Amino acid sequence: MREINLNGHNFKMPAITIGTVRFGNLVSIEESFAQLDYYYKKGGNWIDTARVYGVELIPKQDRKPEYVDSEEAIGAWVRKRNLRDKITIVTKGAHWCLETKQKRVSAQAIRDDFALSLQKLDTNYVDIYLLHNDDEIVPVSEIMPVMHELIKSGKARAIGASNWRVQRIIEANDYAAENDLTPFSISQVKWSYAITTENQPKPTIDMHRDKTQYEGYKAIGMPIMAYSSQAGGFFLKAAQDGFSADTLEGGAARFLCDENIRRAEIVKELMTQKNISASAASLGYLWSRGLPVTALVGCSTLKHLKVSLDICDNTTYDPSCYS
Repeated sequence: MREINLNGHNFKMPAITIGTVRFGNLVSIEESFAQLDYYYKKGGNWIDTARVYGVELIPKQDRKPEYVDSEEAIGAWVRKRNLRDKITIVTKGAHWCLETKQKRVSAQAIRDDFALSLQKLDTNYVDIYLLHNDDEIVPVSEIMPVMHELIKSGKARAIGASNWRVQRIIEANDYAAENDLTPFSISQVKWSYAITTENQPKPTIDMHRDKTQYEGYKAIGMPIMAYSSQAGGFFLKAAQDGFSADTLEGGAARFLCDENIRRAEIVKELMTQKNISASAASLGYLWSRGLPVTALVGCSTLKHLKVSLDICDNTTYDPSCYS
């Protein structure tokens, strides 16, 4: 755990935050509860979700009768376990419409999504609220007042951005400072030890290819939530089965390239030298970067979650190991 302050509130940020994009839908309620129970038992206290998780990501024809959105699954678990004051809920809104691809970064979309998130989560406040994506055509002068409004209402304790360039975050926070508004205090970006390959969609923020992003975060010292932190299981599967496209299935296969193979070899060396798992060795890269970072880990099964959680707090990481 790492003590951080976000918008005047103290939080204990864990090394790993549980990701819940499939909870309640592709991952059953029973399995979702089992993972949340295990995560909490292991000392985890941050849960990441989003308004769009489930409702738009899962096509109607694939929805099972017991289907609920991720936020609903989390709200039901928190209520049943009576843990609201012990859990940090992170949710996100104002994602673009996945059907039309139309961007939705507006005051009204933010208010609407936030209100629905409170309803689905069955809570009267969100610990950390993030704008899920940016639309740089929209000036920060239209965005920051409504985010400040959420803070002043007491319904959000802290605010931040997801998939925003650090330069845009700085612009937004400068505007907030000039106008006595609440600034962004945390950012969520796609970041792992693996580089983004040419055969996968480029993230809005690429921490490897655009060095100004990492340098910007270092300059402002902003905490980061790193999603896709395990590169679709690339390093774990590479350590177990090798590097062929036949053995690297699903998301892991999209990371197959010469540079990531080189990095996977480094991971294997660290596994041998330190007697640690592939997850510990690869996630250690994030924790060695000199920033407050929590790695988002989302798993389809409890077995996979255990592989990540059982190793996250007992290894010393040296940044020189990853060069």
